[in-house]
Amino acid sequence: MKLLENLLGRLSGDSTKGSENYIIGYKSIEEDMTSTKGSQKWTVGDWYKHDGPLGMGYNGFHASTDLFSLYSLYKQGDVLGDRLFKVEARGNVLKDKNRFVASEMRLVKEIDLKRLSVDYAASCARHVLNRYEVAYPDDPRPRSAIEVAEKWLKYPTEVRIGAVWRAARFANYAAESAKTAALSASSAALAAKTAGWSTSSPALAAQTAAWSAYSACYSNRRGEIKWQKNLLKGLVQKYYLDKTIA
Repeated sequence: MKLLENLLGRLSGDSTKGSENYIIGYKSIEEDMTSTKGSQKWTVGDWYKHDGPLGMGYNGFHASTDLFSLYSLYKQGDVLGDRLFKVEARGNVLKDKNRFVASEMRLVKEIDLKRLSVDYAASCARHVLNRYEVAYPDDPRPRSAIEVAEKWLKYPTEVRIGAVWRAARFANYAAESAKTAALSASSAALAAKTAGWSTSSPALAAQTAAWSAYSACYSNRRGEIKWQKNLLKGLVQKYYLDKTIA
């Protein structure tokens, strides 16, 4: 039976053994600590083992190698949850670009997904804001939307959701009015709009932050992606939650 499983794994393009590795990544799960695709119940710090062949996308424990890649999954509308964790994996590991599947994994640290996402969206929007303001120096709406999102980060109990939605709506009007401007200018307004939207559920926050980051990349994709990856490496250090192992 084991030989048959190995053969099927090879025929499907997967490997039952993979490589013996230790790897760190990021994983999204449901609010109740179960996997978004499957029934695995997680406890922080406990190792879990998958028996049988590994298959990218369907067999084993999956995670992204970096946060930028995970946000790309949110943008694509993949089934992801409201809780985000840094994970460790070991044993047999299969890698595929920016994700991996492992035979053993544990959750190490939880990350405040909502606050990270709002900060990520607002930071990406502000990074390209000057392009919009050069084209439209008398239009304050994108800047106002970004400032509301940033204020929410500092005073989440004082900034009402309605104010954020209004700022996002005004930024949207600014984006619609930028039809003759360079695409990089309108992307700043779109990014500000999604920064405002990011005060909903954590999963929606992550999805809209991903679109914010994506819109900010229109004029200088390679440069913005590199900047955003470095941004996330720094931001995540701010949003680790306390109830995790060392």
